[in-house]
Amino acid sequence: MLERIRGAGVVIGSHTKTHVVMTNETHECLIDEAMGSRQELERRLGTAVRHFAYPSGMYNSASVSAVAAAGYRFGYTTCAHRSVEHPLLTVPRTLLWENSCLDSHRRFSESVMSCQVQRVFDLVSGCHRHHVSGEVSE
Repeated sequence: MLERIRGAGVVIGSHTKTHVVMTNETHECLIDEAMGSRQELERRLGTAVRHFAYPSGMYNSASVSAVAAAGYRFGYTTCAHRSVEHPLLTVPRTLLWENSCLDSHRRFSESVMSCQVQRVFDLVSGCHRHHVSGEVSE
């Protein structure tokens, strides 16, 4: 399936081996999860994997360092804050869950989707993590 998706022009990225919450893991585990996932995808696809999405969108300096050490070029998070040291490894993204763009009548709404993409609702929910100098501290 991954080969068909890639053949259709979709960029394949990694998301760790076992979907760990990276902010809770040891350095050794972080390296294994980030590097192991990339190596397995590259072996199966026969091409370089340069994109990484943090599970649950959460990161801290240790997880960003592990993603950098594993050789990724881009990393994506649901947090609007970026790492000063590795800004390309903490690119904000908008997470759209199933039904997240429905109106009160459960119909697709371009307006709701636009608000989601423009992060209008983040004004209310926002990031609940404490950030210091562009880094997340738990």
